[in-house]
Amino acid sequence: MFRLQCGDVKWFLFLSVWIGLISNFVDFNHQVWAFDGQRDIADPDFSKDNFVDIKSYQPTQRREREWIFVKNGFRFVEGTLTQEIAYLSTEARFQYPITERLTVGYQAKVEEFYQSKPIRQLLDVQIKLLDNISLSLFGFQSYDKRWGDLGTGITIGQPSNYIKLSHLEQDLYYNEKNLEDDSYRTTPVEDQLEGAYQFTEQIKGRFRLMLDRALEQFYPDSELTFKHKGQDSEFALDYGDIEDQLMSVSYRGFDFEKARLTPDQMDSTENRKQHIQFSSTNFYWIRPVLEKYQVTLGLQHDRFRNLLRDFRDVQESFDYTFETWQLYAVMVHPWNPNLNWEYGIYLGDASEIRDYLTPARSDKDGRSLEAKLRVSWEWHSVDQKAWFLLISTWNLDNFADNVWDGGGIATQVQFD
Repeated sequence: MFRLQCGDVKWFLFLSVWIGLISNFVDFNHQVWAFDGQRDIADPDFSKDNFVDIKSYQPTQRREREWIFVKNGFRFVEGTLTQEIAYLSTEARFQYPITERLTVGYQAKVEEFYQSKPIRQLLDVQIKLLDNISLSLFGFQSYDKRWGDLGTGITIGQPSNYIKLSHLEQDLYYNEKNLEDDSYRTTPVEDQLEGAYQFTEQIKGRFRLMLDRALEQFYPDSELTFKHKGQDSEFALDYGDIEDQLMSVSYRGFDFEKARLTPDQMDSTENRKQHIQFSSTNFYWIRPVLEKYQVTLGLQHDRFRNLLRDFRDVQESFDYTFETWQLYAVMVHPWNPNLNWEYGIYLGDASEIRDYLTPARSDKDGRSLEAKLRVSWEWHSVDQKAWFLLISTWNLDNFADNVWDGGGIATQVQFD
């Protein structure tokens, strides 16, 4: 049975405050998303219920937590955001020991909610040097050798208490293998620090910090200079056990700057830069109810900013902020050994602001209350290592005019 112990609670509250402070520090001091090959400047068009939609399409927090510790498996999540776009999250992980000291792994991952993204792939060869120290050689080759990545890393510790430092050079042979006139002046380089630590029997923490160093690419035919820099970060702190009761706070954020610049600011279709910031903080509590059911209560804050500067036309420059606070509650109702019913309610306070930098254009400022009902069916294997989720969402804030809001699917398979 779950018991609150004064010392553990103090530890949890103290560390939760630190996660909040670190999250804010990272958010305002340029945490960034690793360079993913996207060289265009996007202007995402959100609907005010998009963050509530995304939350309602995601698997339960229990399923999300299970995925953290999966070494071999894949998952896919999809849900409708508007008539034109969808939320997509895809990830595959495979890891297998070849010998006692040699392990080979593969990972592919992509998440799309504001712009189409290319999938990111890495092959990881781990060599155990000592019992608690491993060396990694990782990267991914491409048919076009210009786009090959290569990196190294070192891991110290065991899965429950470890720290890993890695360094990845992207498009390593671009200048050498490129047959076009463009070239990197500064090549894309990614550094990452991640780890996990168990503070007490009840309190566990995880973190990941990724720094994408500034890159610069020059296209002489158009005299275009492309620039990018950024970073990505995640923190999580858990108190308790998923099988009994669990309190958790987690944070994820990225922040990057991208620019496409030419000397001629009047005639070119380029000469724009943008600064995109995203942060998501989630507090939740999972506990069993009446032996058969499991309930999750949570508070989540999502914030997306797009600071766009158009040097050709100041009237096209603006600061855009889309922010949502939401309360959510999800109940899992086991129906039989292979089926769960899930019911969720999501209440969001959403605001959307577009602040133009010239008084010649009117700013846009809107706020609304968004409310969703989720009814979903989860078919799962008896050992809980594979499941398929069918999701249906319904509007509670505009029930009379637009009852059904959309749907989605999700699946996850874990291999032994």
